[in-house]
Amino acid sequence: MEQTRILPGAARNSTGDHDGAEHPTETTGLLSEVQSVHTTGSAGIPDSVGAVRTVGLLCAIIFTASTAGGFQGLPAARTFEGILCQQYYTSHERTLVSLSLPSEDDCKISAIQSQLVYLFAVNNAATAAVGCLAAMPWGIAADKYGRRFVLAICLYSSALSMAIFILVAWFSDVVPVKLIWTSSLTGLIGGGNAVVMASLSGMLADVLPEAERAVGFMRINVAAMLGHLIAPTVAGALMPVVGSWVLMSLGFLLMIAAAASTGLLPETLRTGDKTTEGREGDESPKADKIWKGGFNQVLSALKDSAGVLQSRSLILLVVTTLLALPASLCTLNLLSLYTSARFHIRLAETGYIQTAFGIAQAIVALVLLPWLSRNTNSARWAPSLQLFGTEVRRDLSLTRLSLAALTLGATVLGLAPSLPYFTAGLAVMALGSAAEGLIMGLMSTYVTADHRARLYTLIGILQVVSACYSDPMLAACYAAGLQLGGVWRGLPYLCVAVFCAVQGVLVGFVRVPRRE
Repeated sequence: MEQTRILPGAARNSTGDHDGAEHPTETTGLLSEVQSVHTTGSAGIPDSVGAVRTVGLLCAIIFTASTAGGFQGLPAARTFEGILCQQYYTSHERTLVSLSLPSEDDCKISAIQSQLVYLFAVNNAATAAVGCLAAMPWGIAADKYGRRFVLAICLYSSALSMAIFILVAWFSDVVPVKLIWTSSLTGLIGGGNAVVMASLSGMLADVLPEAERAVGFMRINVAAMLGHLIAPTVAGALMPVVGSWVLMSLGFLLMIAAAASTGLLPETLRTGDKTTEGREGDESPKADKIWKGGFNQVLSALKDSAGVLQSRSLILLVVTTLLALPASLCTLNLLSLYTSARFHIRLAETGYIQTAFGIAQAIVALVLLPWLSRNTNSARWAPSLQLFGTEVRRDLSLTRLSLAALTLGATVLGLAPSLPYFTAGLAVMALGSAAEGLIMGLMSTYVTADHRARLYTLIGILQVVSACYSDPMLAACYAAGLQLGGVWRGLPYLCVAVFCAVQGVLVGFVRVPRRE
């Protein structure tokens, strides 16, 4: 199920920033060089009232968009589970179940669940691949034609993707359900979530002075986080009352509303920026030139970015980014399907589990980690009570502890015999949810400021590669676990535990930079 997760990882970013640099997530790194021209300053900054209004509108738009994606997730899973269930019993068995609408309990058999996870995994992987191809050209278009324009296209594209899900489900007796895979092609129109984040970053940097940008980004992150936290619980509570179709339609309408609301935003890209770039050639840039130029820039950026890997410790940290995504996906797309089938609860009830885990992540990111950052090396403590010598040593130690928590938590999830044990495993994983942000912060200490854009570009490309394999791998593990039965039903989470353990081993060999 392709949930529209704007600003993914918002709850996972940490205080591991040592230089004030804005670290990209899996959706932002690919565009870091394209956006750097406009995120370092803007001469035509609007007045403070206009800036506050713009930031407020951006927060409202992202909150609406993230809520819309949340409203699609659970209802889409239940809708397509019912479709596959009906098709299975109609074609395989001539029983009373096949002659009527199967109940949700009838749909928890391994054959149906394997098809369901595979259906969504392929769609998510295809979406990631298409986003990788389209992100750079649309990022360039945002710099040439305006950020508001491209942001609107991105959100309308997300609405189109939702519409494809709804239409395929509605006509499932005529068209194959695998037709939802075509929704990934909507990423060619707008560039997907990567360009959404890049456009937001550019707009915030355009309207806010440098001293206020960190607060602006935090507000955007919180707005997205609130949408992701609220939507699953509300959707789970409403599904038994109004049904899946109403919620899927509501998610579509909310995304349309978010896209239409971009018309209220000012165009923050200065006119001079557009005209200057337009005069660089004899004619205005054409769409095919943008796409060709974007592809060439990706290749060039990849070559340049690889040149910054001069440190063994930095190489180890970069490799961990290839292994990090499964730990996130197993608590997102797979969580509802696994808990529903494993512990025999309705999909609607899994929304509460998602929300509880999200709240735990938020507490770690917004309360626990900042508290540790402020107090572990505080000058008010005696030297003997200070746990770490420097901020970098502190973050390296916290990264190792976070990866240990992820490994332990994923192991508990895989072996959990009942829902209470599974919930305990999620709580342990939440303690390690800051690992990705900490690693991003650590990597910035191994390169000079003028090389960080290249490093982030490389990380973004590697994270897209990770997105292409992670979902299919987890789906294969889930299907294999269902076939094997017993303790092996938790195979996808045991696989995630192995990935986290390997990350922990790699980070164990990381050493603090000499200048520290």
